[in-house]
Amino acid sequence: MLVRLSPRAASYVRQEAAYLAQHNKGAAIRFVAMIRQVREHLGQFAEAGFADDSLPIKGMRRLIRDGYRFDYRI
Repeated sequence: MLVRLSPRAASYVRQEAAYLAQHNKGAAIRFVAMIRQVREHLGQFAEAGFADDSLPIKGMRRLIRDGYRFDYRI
């Protein structure tokens, strides 16, 4: 399955990576690698996250990795 980031999510990833790079280049590299790993994981296992009625949009799922929340829909 192809995993695409919304424009808002892509913007957040760029901003977070830039912020981390200013303070700790290693952290920025690990963050970007983690994003890639999550996208690959969800591409292979789309139902890895959990469904919850409290999520903002019906039918969304959430995966939590390294303190970051990944809300997505299949």
